[in-house]
Amino acid sequence: MSQPASPRRPTLAVLSAGMLLGACQAQAPARPDPLPDQVLYVGSQCGADAPLVERIADAAVLRQAIAGRIVGDPPALPTVDFDRSLVLRLSMGQQPNAGYRLGVLGTRVEGVARRLVIDTVWATPEPGRMYAAMVAQPCVILAVPRGDYGSVAVLDAQGRERMGSAQPLR
Repeated sequence: MSQPASPRRPTLAVLSAGMLLGACQAQAPARPDPLPDQVLYVGSQCGADAPLVERIADAAVLRQAIAGRIVGDPPALPTVDFDRSLVLRLSMGQQPNAGYRLGVLGTRVEGVARRLVIDTVWATPEPGRMYAAMVAQPCVILAVPRGDYGSVAVLDAQGRERMGSAQPLR
């Protein structure tokens, strides 16, 4: 003759399943939170000869980066608090035509090493389309909150690292 099931067994089974589920969720890697960023300038003539990530230290360097190659009246200089913001110039390097563009999708900090990741649109010419034949140096200047970033990586929309800096950015 079988004995009736103990009323505790279903409760114990539900409790065990809940603990197991909670443990699985606790071990899943946390998705990094987006970091607030502010795009200060996007241009086709403010870059450098080679792809680079460069820190802009003050308003004078920012003015030169934005207005240095512009003929005529330079655009208004954005207001930046350099004590609270890390300002970076991202450059695609010298390109052969106006079909190259660079844009920022977002920023985040990853891992214990605090790698600053900048997700970008790294646009190249569409095949078969005509573009102005001019030397371009596409760039973006952006500000992120000042922090103790161990390095920086600039990724394209496919997640490929296009440029970066192993140097700590502060």
